[in-house]
Formats: sequence, C-alpha cells, structure tokens
Amino acid sequence: MGSEFDQLATEMDAELFSAFAEQEHTVFRPQNGGPEIQVSAVIQRNVAVAGPDGMFVNVQLMADLRQAEVAAPRRGDLLVVGCKRYVLEQHYGGDGFVNRFSLLIQR
Repeated sequence: MGSEFDQLATEMDAELFSAFAEQEHTVFRPQNGGPEIQVSAVIQRNVAVAGPDGMFVNVQLMADLRQAEVAAPRRGDLLVVGCKRYVLEQHYGGDGFVNRFSLLIQR
C-alpha cells in the first residue's frame, strides 16, 4: 500500500479524468500487436510544453494517459477516440500517474 499522498494523488487523478477525459469510446492499441485496452484519455490542443532543451514549444495535439490503464505506452502506439485515430509521437514525461504524449492524426 502506498503513502497517504499516493492515495490522495490517485483519487485526484481519477476525478480529473472523470471531468476532462474524452466521453467517446477510447481504445489504446499497442503497435506490437498486444491486446486493445479501453482507456480514459484527456486530449488537449495547442499546449505549450518545455522541450528537451528547456525552450517552450507549442504542441498541436497532446494526450494524457493514465499509467494505471496503460503502464508503458510507446511512440507509434495508436489511440482511437470515437472515429478519430491518433498515433503517439513524442513522450513529454509523466508524474508517476499520467504519461503525456504528443499526437499525430492518422489518415
């Protein structure tokens, strides 16, 4: 069992995702052919994030994925939100509960 802080952070994370996650059916498909997973994802648009050199860059599309649902997402994995398909591009870090990736629209 984790610390009291970990428990509170998990509860906060669940509340944030229930409020801001996509309401459409959302599926995560790993590129290695592993099983599809129904997930919660928060899709954000035009997000300013710190790049590897510390300079801020604007990312057109970004997804937050809960580590409890997707333990190890990787570049190239697919996120399907309703009828929209996104490919995970660059990993922009995480906080131990959520991983953040830029997205490319798959056509």
